[in-house]
Amino acid sequence: MSDFTDFTYQHQHGMSDYTLPAMENYLMHGFHPGSFLMAVLKNDLAAAVVRADTTNFANLGNIVKWMVYHAPIDSWGDHRRVTAWINDEDDIRTAYATKCEKAFAWHLLKNQPA
Repeated sequence: MSDFTDFTYQHQHGMSDYTLPAMENYLMHGFHPGSFLMAVLKNDLAAAVVRADTTNFANLGNIVKWMVYHAPIDSWGDHRRVTAWINDEDDIRTAYATKCEKAFAWHLLKNQPA
């Protein structure tokens, strides 16, 4: 059986085993991530570098690339966008989560053995 995280975040290049779930929880549920990831989401390079552990520091560029290519544009970039995402203003996060859940359901249905 497929795992939702593996399916939805299959292009997780450079994300550690603990950064990926934090990103998923932020994107899907609006959970406030740790200080490092919050700084990355807000596009605050100085804070991200200072708050990164060695693994996230080494992969900071890859994490940012992942966000640019895979995260919804409304979910990151500055304080206003991040706050709006967490608060689910205009149901923007709900729309994203619903889209991901539907895609995962279709994936499971298409890959069921006959």
